[in-house]
Amino acid sequence: SDAAESTAAAAMDLDLKKLRQRLTGDLDTIILKCLRKTPDRRYASAAELSDDIERYLGGQPVKARPNTLGYRAQRFVRRHKLGTAAAAVILVLLIGGVIGIAWQGLVAARERDRAQLEARKAERVAEFLGGLFEAANPTTQGAGQLTVRELLDIGEERIHRELAGEPEVRLEMLELIANSYGALGQTDRAIAMGEEVVEGRQRVMPDDELGMASALTSLAGSYNSRGDYEQGERLLQEAMALLERNDAVDSAEAGMTWRYLGVVQGSTGLDELGEQSHRRAMEIWRQAGRPDFEAGEMSNVSGMLEALGRHEEALELKQESLRILTDYYGPEHPVVATVRNNIAYTLHNMGDYEPAEALYREALAINERLLGDNSDVVADNLTNLGRLLMDQGRYEEADPHVRRAAAIRTAINEPTHFHRIAAEINLASLQLELGEVDEAIVAYRSALERFEVLVGPTHNATARVQCLLGIALHRSGQLAESERLLQQALKTQVDNNAPDSHSEATRRGLEDLLREQGRTAEADEIAAASKSIAES
Repeated sequence: SDAAESTAAAAMDLDLKKLRQRLTGDLDTIILKCLRKTPDRRYASAAELSDDIERYLGGQPVKARPNTLGYRAQRFVRRHKLGTAAAAVILVLLIGGVIGIAWQGLVAARERDRAQLEARKAERVAEFLGGLFEAANPTTQGAGQLTVRELLDIGEERIHRELAGEPEVRLEMLELIANSYGALGQTDRAIAMGEEVVEGRQRVMPDDELGMASALTSLAGSYNSRGDYEQGERLLQEAMALLERNDAVDSAEAGMTWRYLGVVQGSTGLDELGEQSHRRAMEIWRQAGRPDFEAGEMSNVSGMLEALGRHEEALELKQESLRILTDYYGPEHPVVATVRNNIAYTLHNMGDYEPAEALYREALAINERLLGDNSDVVADNLTNLGRLLMDQGRYEEADPHVRRAAAIRTAINEPTHFHRIAAEINLASLQLELGEVDEAIVAYRSALERFEVLVGPTHNATARVQCLLGIALHRSGQLAESERLLQQALKTQVDNNAPDSHSEATRRGLEDLLREQGRTAEADEIAAASKSIAES
């Protein structure tokens, strides 16, 4: 607000005009480059944009305008180091949202007569980011130690208040905020805002079909994050129909749509279709000259290959992805650390534990240095490291990592977020091995209740938790309920053609339960079925 800006200006011994120049002028150059009409004048990747923001925050000349921006940014940083450091954290977390605007620029660039609107978008994006800088600055009255979520809430309120008369700009900014909420793991909030964007585009910009395809794709990504793949697929099919109508299914605009479609297919057991979709996205990014996106798609393809049991192929593709991304970003970057984590995951699945552990720990250390101790990426790293240690029976060593991952997810994700539930399930599995059976049962029941609501009672994810809860109940002596859950899980897994590893765990749990009760013939039948599957 003007009052807050005046307070900040007085505290820094600046007039209001000069303060606004400092908050938005330097950012204008960066954001305008995101939204330039021609692709060769925009940032080629998230890496370049992230690097320029980091250079700005570090007082170095930015590539967008090296002759003057570095000097102005350097003066700001020297006088307000603490506020700038806080804003650095915010902007790293918001980078996914800013890239969403850059991606939208690919669509908007097709309409020459929208130049004035594009300039307005750039101005508003810069004002929004400048407002976040103001809120993060310790000299701003009442700023305190604002969280990123609080800063996003401020941004959302400003959009609704200041852009009510500019619906097109308002929708672009809401999509940025929605993507940013999603990046923070606030999936329900991202979905609510994404629905608002889609509804608004239908009403305000019905002829901008590529823009609608982009909005539908972003919303589908949020539903995917929540584990609602049915809704995600429906939205993606709508987006794909719009792309086909505009002869754009192989254009850069379609890259993310193919990517998210591959995620849906892979997550619902359609691994071969998922591989095809990710390969199509990979080719789109190759043709668009986006090696960072192409390499990211390589990792997605490798995930499908692993699900199909083609571990060696998956490992080779991930290693190629690591080579490309290391050349592109440098070795000390969260994206590179993620690929290291993914390679470790493949080695882990192949039983090559020692190099997998080294890579897991290396990725964790890099992300802790760059992203802080409580990011969702760090939680993923901790989860994977904890699972590796558990698979080796090193439960006491796994304990702090698994508990910390669950604590991070509890702090940053809603109770219905898929990754939060997964982290709680992982902790319950550890508790079971440590003899904390009652605690494990409580956690499994809670996870099962949420999965039944999120994805339904006959989903593979629900069946997996039924299996785990059934095994825990067996250990606590609750045999009748244990058998009921294991039988129900096995039926779902067979009906859905679930991965053999999942159904095998359920069969093994059921066989153990039956043998303990002296029901040898039934147990032998289960064992024979398991052997037949293993040999096929």
